[in-house]
Formats: sequence, C-alpha cells, structure tokens
Amino acid sequence: MGNITGRTTIGVGQTTGADTSSNDGDNEIDLYVSDDIAIAMDDTDAVTITDVDPTWNWTRNGLFRIVNGSPVPDAIGTITVPAVKRARVTFKNETAFDQIITISGQSETADVVPPGHTRVFASDGSNIRLSNQESDPLRAFFTNADTLVADGIVAVWLADRELTFLDDFLNSLGRAIDGPVGGAVDFDVQVDGVSVGTISFADVGTSGVSQTATFVNAATAEEVVAAGSRIELIAPSNIQSIDQVAITLQALRG
Repeated sequence: MGNITGRTTIGVGQTTGADTSSNDGDNEIDLYVSDDIAIAMDDTDAVTITDVDPTWNWTRNGLFRIVNGSPVPDAIGTITVPAVKRARVTFKNETAFDQIITISGQSETADVVPPGHTRVFASDGSNIRLSNQESDPLRAFFTNADTLVADGIVAVWLADRELTFLDDFLNSLGRAIDGPVGGAVDFDVQVDGVSVGTISFADVGTSGVSQTATFVNAATAEEVVAAGSRIELIAPSNIQSIDQVAITLQALRG
C-alpha cells in the first residue's frame, strides 16, 4: 500500500461513493476492501463477469465465492472474467463441481477451482492463471519405449503430497501414434490397487493411424489421492497392436 498523503480521504462510515470519488479524482487508489461477492452458478454451468456491471466490480473486489444458483449446477462450470490485469484475485468454490476460470480467447490452459477449494489467481489481461507455484498443476508423463505387455503395469507414480484429479482427469492428454486396430483399448488408472478411471483409445480401423485418448474417472466430480499413494497405469488384456503411446495425467496439488 502506498502513501496516501494528498489524496482524498476515505474514512470509516463514509458512503460507497467516497471510494469512487477518490479513485476518479486521484487516478489511483491504494487499497480496496470489500465483502466477498457471490457468483451464482446454475445448470447452464457458465457465468460471464463484466467490469461494467456494478454487481461484480471486477477490478475492485478480491474474493469471489462460487455458490449454487437455481437450478443448481449439474456439470463442470466455466467462469469467464474481463480481460483486465489483476495482481491477485481469489475464487472459493462452494458448488459440487469443478469451476474453470478463464478469459474469453485465453491462449493458455485455463486453471480450475475444485469443489471445497479456494484458489488465488493473477491475470495479465490476456490469460488468468493460478498465481502461486504451489497450487500449479502437477503433471505425470508416460510414454512407451518398448512393446506394451497385456495386463501389465506400464507406469507407476508415487504421490509426494495430496493430489486431486479433476472430473474426467480434466486437462490430461493422451495420444497413440499407432492407434488400436480390432477394438478399443482401455488403460486402467489405479490408486493403491483400486480403479479410479480409464484412459480409452478408440479403434482406428487401419494400421498406422494415430488416435487421441478419452479420459473418464470413476468419481462423480473428482478423485483425491492421499500423499504416499501409488498411482498405476494398467494395460488391458488385449492391446490391439496399439503403440507409441504418450499420456500426461494432470492433477492439482493439495
């Protein structure tokens, strides 16, 4: 907070217009303190915040709570915010579904606030991303250099801290240079021996054709993995000649 000497005074008990007058008159305001702003997410699963609407006051408020609207949300939601620079803004998700925070036309991968979590974001006016490194997503990579073995463990990761796989392993990627021929191939994702989802490659029909993966998790919204857990990727009983598989699993750090 800077030196307020010579600027319009904002004192306790002054009207809401006082802060606006100070900002407009001095072209600067040191600190804006406000109540949290509720974002009601309904079953359209999308909300657009505008800086023009006084309901939001995007540049002046620091905490936005994502709450259930009516009807309640029924899927992953997306909140689109103004293309305005912000050093710090906080979102708290009180719904049952992951909430994506993005700017219209954002070029970088949008980050997510899981249910029951609070995340701090920063915006450069073109992209809004998680602001602190500790909350940045953790990515685990796998690629097969050798021939895949049916029913075999093809990759193992150990969670060094609590992790959260978002709904359907959101933002994870998978591709096979040689897609399966003769049937789909489903890799099983297990945590400590328990299946938590699948990574599926559909039949491409012709040898040498690439295929991208579809991710599905067993949980209704997300899967929380405890620190120290063993995460395994298990090949199916019939690998259908699939080869040169590359997979990136993305999770949020606890």
